[in-house]
Amino acid sequence: MAGRDLSQVDIVKVGTMQKPMILPMPGNENFARELAFAGGGEVTAIETRRFPDGETYLRLLAPVKGRAVDVVATLAGPDPDFLRLAFAADAARAHGAARVRLVAPYLAYMRQDKAFKPGEAVTSDTFASYS
Repeated sequence: MAGRDLSQVDIVKVGTMQKPMILPMPGNENFARELAFAGGGEVTAIETRRFPDGETYLRLLAPVKGRAVDVVATLAGPDPDFLRLAFAADAARAHGAARVRLVAPYLAYMRQDKAFKPGEAVTSDTFASYS
């Protein structure tokens, strides 16, 4: 194997060759394509929209059963985007993904890692507990 370029080698899973599935949240499609190119992944898509009452609809558009799924989401504006991210990760797990990981160039709520005043939320702990 000396001298072999391993940058495009697929992930081996239970005797089969599978590329990781890269699932970009809205607004993260370009970064997802760059990750796929660099790491040999396969970019897939979701369908998402808002119901009239403001709730989120989300649907995975490709089967994930037995696949490694990397959900790509910057959380620079986390409050409006987090539920969509949580729904996508839960849907991938519910539909049989072998593994679900978050790829986040910016991870929100990490500043508050301890309570400084009585009653303050430790948001980093809360946010991490959802992984």
